[in-house]
Amino acid sequence: MPPRSPGRLVIGLALTCGTVAVARPVYANAGVPMLVLLWPVFVVSLIPVVFLESYVVQRMLAIRFRKAIGPIAVANLVSTLVGIPMTWGVALAIQIASGSDGFVDLSTTASKASAFVRQFAWLPPYDKDLAWMIPAASVLLLLLFFATSCLIEIALVSGVLRKVAGKPARFAVLVANVVSYLLLIVMVGMRAVTQIDGTVFTVLDGNRVGGSVCVQAR
Repeated sequence: MPPRSPGRLVIGLALTCGTVAVARPVYANAGVPMLVLLWPVFVVSLIPVVFLESYVVQRMLAIRFRKAIGPIAVANLVSTLVGIPMTWGVALAIQIASGSDGFVDLSTTASKASAFVRQFAWLPPYDKDLAWMIPAASVLLLLLFFATSCLIEIALVSGVLRKVAGKPARFAVLVANVVSYLLLIVMVGMRAVTQIDGTVFTVLDGNRVGGSVCVQAR
């Protein structure tokens, strides 16, 4: 059997991401794995982000667009398909290892804050508290993903772009990531609001609504 090409592997991973993006049935007792909410946004926005970051890098380094888009595309592919799920996986592993993967008391503000910090990777079905936990967890994970993306892209791209531009490229890559994450913040925010409004996730006494379980604030 001939070895699989990297292209087929990438296509397979992309199809997997697409399946996750359109998967609707989520049961109340399973909680909310935040990667299911956030990763599809990164996959869908991959091409626009590559073009946006390439434009920023091109302008800042005064190089041809085609010289920037190649390495930027590769770095974003690695960041999206490897870096982001790996970062979430580490957060989830810490959550499980610390014994924070079950219900805790949310009767006080301090207990709510503590539960959120320990359980933001995979939120238990806390009913109405998910209305604020989902957006807050999205923000926290975006910060972690941003740090991961910057580290990966600077490591993979800055050396190549420095040879092309003849000057340091790390700051240009950092600025490009800041700009692209502003776009991602808007997209993730729209998706998080959608979940709270009840189109996909809503916990309502564990009932299944329209083929999906929704999360509604009471």
